[in-house]
Amino acid sequence: MASPPIPALATRKRRGSALAVSSPTAARQFQSRARLYGALDSRLHAKTRFFGAACITNRVLAHAASVGGALAYAGACADWLADLGAALEAVNRSLAEVVYQGTEAGPQLDERIVCIEQSVVEQSLRDARSSRFNAYLEVLQALDAILNHASWLSALHFSSTVRWYRRVLAGVRDELNSPLEFARQNHREKIGMALITALRRGESGACALLT
Repeated sequence: MASPPIPALATRKRRGSALAVSSPTAARQFQSRARLYGALDSRLHAKTRFFGAACITNRVLAHAASVGGALAYAGACADWLADLGAALEAVNRSLAEVVYQGTEAGPQLDERIVCIEQSVVEQSLRDARSSRFNAYLEVLQALDAILNHASWLSALHFSSTVRWYRRVLAGVRDELNSPLEFARQNHREKIGMALITALRRGESGACALLT
């Protein structure tokens, strides 16, 4: 399966405070992408559950970017994730078309797509580290808190999606026997594959999260 070209992240100028402007916009973008990936999962779930995992991840990020969520107070992180999400959407739409037209299916395909996606994330992190170091540090701090489910995840106990996501992350932390670090590509890939595996197994009502 050929990899699609990787688009550059957009650089947007903002007005006002990051909290006032970026987080609600980011939340809406995450919600929109969750709907897109949910639709792609409905179309392609027989071949890959990557898009189902992407749907759930974007729903969790939408909660995090909402008022009171972890990203609502981390404007640079919310903005970076929103811009990254746009780049990933372009890549993932191309991947979806390749998957639809191809014959490859199953865990090997899942792994290849996860690797392609996380290579895009890795390049974005490198760019941020070299050009916007302070924002880069804020991004990692906020995302590491989410991955290791700081108090905001417990506060969102009403969300079945967040509860399911927490259980998957806990399993990855147990497997690694260490906290999760967003800066490490192998950690991100393990999270992606753990989400996909849980969806394939239908663990704890996972499929119901996509309805």
